[in-house]
Amino acid sequence: AKIYNRIETKDLLIKLLDHPCSEVRLNTIKILDYFYVEEAKMPLIKRFTQFEEKSQIAAFKLIGNFATQEDEAFIENQLLSSSFELKFLALNTLKSLNELKFNLVRDQLLDPVEQDMVAYIENR
Repeated sequence: AKIYNRIETKDLLIKLLDHPCSEVRLNTIKILDYFYVEEAKMPLIKRFTQFEEKSQIAAFKLIGNFATQEDEAFIENQLLSSSFELKFLALNTLKSLNELKFNLVRDQLLDPVEQDMVAYIENR
């Protein structure tokens, strides 16, 4: 049923990413993630800076599920975010995508909180 529903609704859901209501956008992102809609990755990346933090976090979770090396610049950009959760998700995604780049980033982190994030990710 999950696959059938996804096929029937994915285009409509992607259109709802532009809805003026932030709650509608957030719930749409969560539904896209639930249905595992890979086609939503690029529209989410394009709209990412327009979203409020809750929607950015939800969007990044979906983006992280489908991240490729082509997305590394976007992922690294989230390391500059003031959001703890976005930084954590970005570090975690970067580690699974490119461990060498993760190690380079790790070695540049000076903030104790960011170092704790890295330690947690490395020890999981």
